[in-house]
Amino acid sequence: MNSTNNTIAKNIFVLMGSQVTTWTLTLLLTVFLPRYLGAAGIGKLQFATSLWLLVGMMISFGTGTLLTKEIARMPERTSELFGTVVVVRIVLFGAGYALTIMLLRYLAYPPETITVVGIIVAANLMEQFATACQSSLQGLERMSILSVANIVGKSIDTVVGILLLLAGWGIYAIAGLLIVSTTVRLLIQLRFLTKSYPLHLSFRVDTALRMLRSGLPYLMSSIFLVGYLQMNVLIISFLLNEEAIGWYSAADRLFNTLLFIPTIFMMAVFPVFSRLKVSDTAYLHRLMGKSFDSLLLLGVPIGLGMMIVAGPIVTFLFGQDFVNSGPILGVMGVALIFMYLNVLLGQFMISTDRQNTWTVIMAVATVILIGLDITLIPWFHTRWGNGAIGAASAYGLTEFGMVVTGVLLLPKGTLTWTNGWTAARIFGAGFVMVGVAWWLSDQWIVVPILAGAVVYSVLILLMQVVPKEDLQMIIAAVQNFFNRYRRPAPEAVG
Repeated sequence: MNSTNNTIAKNIFVLMGSQVTTWTLTLLLTVFLPRYLGAAGIGKLQFATSLWLLVGMMISFGTGTLLTKEIARMPERTSELFGTVVVVRIVLFGAGYALTIMLLRYLAYPPETITVVGIIVAANLMEQFATACQSSLQGLERMSILSVANIVGKSIDTVVGILLLLAGWGIYAIAGLLIVSTTVRLLIQLRFLTKSYPLHLSFRVDTALRMLRSGLPYLMSSIFLVGYLQMNVLIISFLLNEEAIGWYSAADRLFNTLLFIPTIFMMAVFPVFSRLKVSDTAYLHRLMGKSFDSLLLLGVPIGLGMMIVAGPIVTFLFGQDFVNSGPILGVMGVALIFMYLNVLLGQFMISTDRQNTWTVIMAVATVILIGLDITLIPWFHTRWGNGAIGAASAYGLTEFGMVVTGVLLLPKGTLTWTNGWTAARIFGAGFVMVGVAWWLSDQWIVVPILAGAVVYSVLILLMQVVPKEDLQMIIAAVQNFFNRYRRPAPEAVG
């Protein structure tokens, strides 16, 4: 299975290289948006985005995950599956658009908010096509193509977006820019995908119905996932105001930029999980155990570190107007650790055809989150004047509960006492890191960050948390990654 490990490592580093670029671009745009649009403007943009994530999930009808799994197992059916999915999404998009606009008018949302939602709708149509391409390429494990498309799209978002803001354009222009960047990303993916497979739109009633039936479990899982992720914004909008949404959204944007690690990890591992489900379950369980250790190893320092430096980071990036976003981001740091593990647990269950189990977990978690939000948001608003801290706290509690439940439902032997001992050492190193960073928290923000990173890394090496063979594989993957971009030495003349 060395070839499988090497393929995973190569794809992870390819995605990591592109993600660092897109992460930097996203962070740069995140700094500009609150300063030029204000808390209320950010609130409108976040509401429109959250709403269309929900509608878009209904339009995709779970076919994205289905595409990736089926193409990973049967790549020869790529053209047929892709064409059918696109036609189905076009039909569902028309119904989704009409119902959304009617609902907003019925609920008497402000005209400016409805306009922003209307602009985002066109971007969502392009996004439906782009995600179909992405799911196909992921199933084929063509991660380099995804990397190129994402970098170009995010570059357009950031560079043109900042220029528009500096030129005095407002929220409508930023929303409209999403149409352009998503379309460009779609065209790049299509160009590479059509080189390998002749794509064509096709619609057979029996094939479409079969895909809809097969996609239904993934749709239900997505409904609760997207609803769960966006629930805090929606409940804050009901209980508080757009300014509170802006505080929460500023913290949430920074929080989301740190989710690239489990995202790219699972993009590389998910199709492998799916294949191993039908070919080698023993190795599947070993790979899951290693994946659990890896994401915990990365999540603990990032999450605990965020808890320490959240306030200074928010003030530095967004200014004093968003000082209330600091404690929100700090609480989200703890939730981040559990979020990393839940991404892995959920994708593992889905890739191994246990999506119904994860759907039940998400459904229960969503109900619990709503109850906690209704309780904690007013309490934090009354006591601290910042109800969004309650939303972040509710999020962390539900994430922890999902991790416990997910681990208990894993196949017997997937995680062992060895994983528990690894987790104990990781958290031990993390708590020491927190102590050092806290002691230096009154220094320039870079000082506690660097000191904490050094302390954590040294402790991990001293306690031999990472096996020697894994370290060797990581070093080899890093060397291969940089060798791809290194210029060949000039040949001697003479």
